[in-house]
Amino acid sequence: MVSAGNNKDGRALTRRARRLVAFLAAAAAAAVMVQLVATPADGESLTAPATATTVQPRVQAQAVTIKRTGMGVSYGNRLAWMSASQLASTLAEASALHVTWVRTDMAWDDIQPTSATSYRWAGFDAVAKGAHARGINVLPVLAYTPAWARAAHCTTRICPPASVARFAAFARQAAARYSRLGIHTWEIWNEEDSNWFWSNPNPAAYGKLLAATSAAIRAADPHAKIILGGLVMTRQTSRDFSATSFLDTMLRTTPCSAFDAVGSHPYTYPYLASALTTWGTPWEMMTRTKMSLTSVLASHRCAGKKIWVTEFGAPTQGPGNAADGTAAKMWPYATDHVTEAYQATIAANGVAAAVANPSVDTLFWYSNIDLRYGPDPSNFFGLSRLNGTHKPVWTSFQKAVAVVRQ
Repeated sequence: MVSAGNNKDGRALTRRARRLVAFLAAAAAAAVMVQLVATPADGESLTAPATATTVQPRVQAQAVTIKRTGMGVSYGNRLAWMSASQLASTLAEASALHVTWVRTDMAWDDIQPTSATSYRWAGFDAVAKGAHARGINVLPVLAYTPAWARAAHCTTRICPPASVARFAAFARQAAARYSRLGIHTWEIWNEEDSNWFWSNPNPAAYGKLLAATSAAIRAADPHAKIILGGLVMTRQTSRDFSATSFLDTMLRTTPCSAFDAVGSHPYTYPYLASALTTWGTPWEMMTRTKMSLTSVLASHRCAGKKIWVTEFGAPTQGPGNAADGTAAKMWPYATDHVTEAYQATIAANGVAAAVANPSVDTLFWYSNIDLRYGPDPSNFFGLSRLNGTHKPVWTSFQKAVAVVRQ
């Protein structure tokens, strides 16, 4: 790390450090940070803020710690299903973005759809080989249960496995196969604290899965690194756990040794990652709120575990109103997406905030391209539009990542 503190003669700053400080300062200057009223007693409000009171920059060059931070793009479950030409083009775009990571599903129900004894590796083989040839790291997400491995009452792939041992055996085979192609980092499930991706979230059950799977992977690859599945950084609801309470409950029965880092999905739009609030944005819930991921880790003697932001982004279409970064169009404006110009600001600011946060190891933007036409905002997180043309965010993210890598 290089400190950019009160160094009057500047001799401690390398060229890279100077450029990065300038980038962080520019990101702060472009940012609209909203300081909000009504501080809850426990630092964790259950509702969105009603009013905005002040606007102030968050990142300042005078107090920046510069560290190496991995940068990547998260693709969901698309890479393994692409044609050879589509995959080559997509990975070439990743290289052009200067990212060093791609995150993609290695869905259990894709690899072993019919039984415990048969495997369909071809699609992921192509991803692993293509990325390896370009010097890009792959973060596979191990998740989703095939029909034959579910409990009798379960009818969906998001149900947890009936047998943890069977899932762990699948993971061990995957680690043994792909360690030869340089894949040594694995994310175990996706958003397991949400009913959208784990039917009836259960921290203890997930902890058992995590511990067994990490042991199986490390038996096949002693150099493996295990990322706890990306947690949805939301607050407690009748349907879902909050990320912090899920992690806290899981750690009561799961040892810290079961994982090397915590995955996080701090979708903060319409606010910026660098926003300072009194109620706690999803980004602030990682390290700043009274009960944060880092405070929970510390309370269970897991301090020092880093956070991998394995999804971050903002959609550019939806049925509601679009936020443009001005206070007037935040809450209670009831926005469900952002303008393309503001999405570009969110990306650059997110990179800056990740680099400035000592607890954040790696950041992935979700996603590379919009998914389909329709009213659902979840279709429009892409760096590119559905027709393949780049949104402003493509260039913004590319330039920000290039500065970090220099």
